[in-house]
Amino acid sequence: MALTDESAMLLAVAEGQKGHGRTAPNPPVGAVITRDGEVLGTGWHEKAGQPHAERNAIADAKARGHTDLSGSIIYVTLEPCSTYGRTPPCVEGIMEERMARCVIGSLDPDPRHQGVAIPILEKSGISVSSGVCLAECDELLRGFRTRLVKGRPWIMLKVACTQSGHTRLAKGEGRWISGPESREDVQRLRAQCDGILVGGETARFDDPRLNLRGDYAKGREALSRYVLSGDPDFQRKNQHLQIFNDECRESTAVLDSRAGLDSAMQRLGERGHNIVMVESGGRLADALIDAGLVDELVIYVGPAETGEGQPWGRFACNDFTGFRFEGEQHIGEDVKKRGIILSAP
Repeated sequence: MALTDESAMLLAVAEGQKGHGRTAPNPPVGAVITRDGEVLGTGWHEKAGQPHAERNAIADAKARGHTDLSGSIIYVTLEPCSTYGRTPPCVEGIMEERMARCVIGSLDPDPRHQGVAIPILEKSGISVSSGVCLAECDELLRGFRTRLVKGRPWIMLKVACTQSGHTRLAKGEGRWISGPESREDVQRLRAQCDGILVGGETARFDDPRLNLRGDYAKGREALSRYVLSGDPDFQRKNQHLQIFNDECRESTAVLDSRAGLDSAMQRLGERGHNIVMVESGGRLADALIDAGLVDELVIYVGPAETGEGQPWGRFACNDFTGFRFEGEQHIGEDVKKRGIILSAP
């Protein structure tokens, strides 16, 4: 069955998703080249400074024996670049191959470049369409767009809690609130991120590894790991923690919270991170939500009825105004809830 514009673009989105957590400070982008409804080549942007998705798709098509791409159609999730940077403009590559059409998902969110590629391509005789599968393509761009607009990464807040909202189990009931299936799902989410952050209390109490494991770690650089603390001497006092001693210790830093949460998140943006996961208990979670710094909220509710310490009041009151939640998902014995901020850029 011949591909439609929508089905071809969704293939490009799937290609682009391979770049999550790998391309910062660039966005993940995917591309697919077709002719007569058949796929000739596919590609995705693999790392900043390396060829963009369009040129990787062209190279793939030629490796498959399609040396003449004239008259073909290229589907790309993000408007092709039109300026020289660390790589040459992708519009030039498309024009050099004498393609007949370029189908774009999202326009470049950078106002300096937005829409610039379209007249360049059209002037060379290439037909251009845009906005195809826009929601799916914008989803790929959410971190990059947030950093451009707000100066900070897209913040994905993950919390695991009991039925009562406690973020720690009672003594003697084990370490994990959520089951192994949920912890595997967290690995999948971490793999979408450039960095991961915990508060000082979580770091001291849980001594987490904050890494990617198994297949999620293959071909990946270590996640940038951060501990948010107002204690300038935190690392010296807690040098025994795993994150300061393991093979990824050079990728770990303490982020000073004394200037405020917004300032801390801005510093993550300055480091080029597009998506950062925050794993926390209720206190830091509430502080970030109250400050308007959470874009995506992921809650895993385990089977235990109660726990230790104060429960997460916001969860107990179901006070998540401003978030749009998807339907609940059952993962093993846990329930996963995911909400997106309504005011996302």
